[in-house]
Amino acid sequence: MEIKQSIKAFWGRKNVTDMPTEISDFLIKVPNTDLEFALKCIDDRGDSLKELQAKLMPILQLRGAPNIPVIVALNYDNENIAVGILVSWKFGAPSIERNITFIPLIDENRARIYDEIKSSDETIRMLETSNCKIVKHIKLSEEYKHNFFNAEIVYLRDLSITYRMKSRDELNDVERLNYYLKGIPEDDYPYDKFDDGIMQAVGDGGYKNAKMNSQLMLFSSELRDLKMVYGNKQSQPVQFLVLPDYSSFSLMRGRTFKPFLLDMFVDSVNAYTFQQRHFTINIPISKVDDYYDFMDGVKTVSSITRFLKKKI
Repeated sequence: MEIKQSIKAFWGRKNVTDMPTEISDFLIKVPNTDLEFALKCIDDRGDSLKELQAKLMPILQLRGAPNIPVIVALNYDNENIAVGILVSWKFGAPSIERNITFIPLIDENRARIYDEIKSSDETIRMLETSNCKIVKHIKLSEEYKHNFFNAEIVYLRDLSITYRMKSRDELNDVERLNYYLKGIPEDDYPYDKFDDGIMQAVGDGGYKNAKMNSQLMLFSSELRDLKMVYGNKQSQPVQFLVLPDYSSFSLMRGRTFKPFLLDMFVDSVNAYTFQQRHFTINIPISKVDDYYDFMDGVKTVSSITRFLKKKI
């Protein structure tokens, strides 16, 4: 399908208005919202994109230029189209993306595409339901040749009936003031066997002083801030292996235990310090049901790297 026809089919023809300019082909309105953005079709990620980026700033600085995100669309192979954020806005000023994350334009990516656009707009909006998460941060520190290096394990958890914020129906004046000044207390965030297993494994792995901090990711501003913090850091996988206590090996016969990966973020200058890290989570054989509870938690984990800059 020709690229412009595909764009109209994806967003719906009634939501797409022709807007031929040097930096746009369409003005698109997201159904049932006030969100709108410009879209420009280009031939490739090479010269066509560089030429467009070079034109942008003088045009965006003209009086009356609309403060809306601009995305680009291109054919990234013979059959598929991808889109990426070209211009985002913050505090009334445009920012031109030089390293664009291109996302295939398919239905399963619709929520992600919408939230990428929302996080590039000045107006704060609620994220799509599937992208509303609890963000878990675990900060690590390691000494190497009398210098201290820092890293951070970050993962996202799905909100659910069983994994949700603690309810506070009534707050006294002091508690309310603390909420406004200090934010949500860590104890109010959900914490289950999965989170506890991760923290125990990290502590047993030599990071006794590691601390977990949580935050909500519900709004476009929170996603934008996370992208700014981690977008330029180097990420590397850290492996976790869940193993029951093998003192009663016969009970474990025929069972398979697979490792899983979380993301560790480091500054590029000290990435070598934290390379090939792995942790083991030991579950006593008497609590083998905890293993299945833990692995159920794994199913609710996702990676923040899907929102960060990377090539398709």
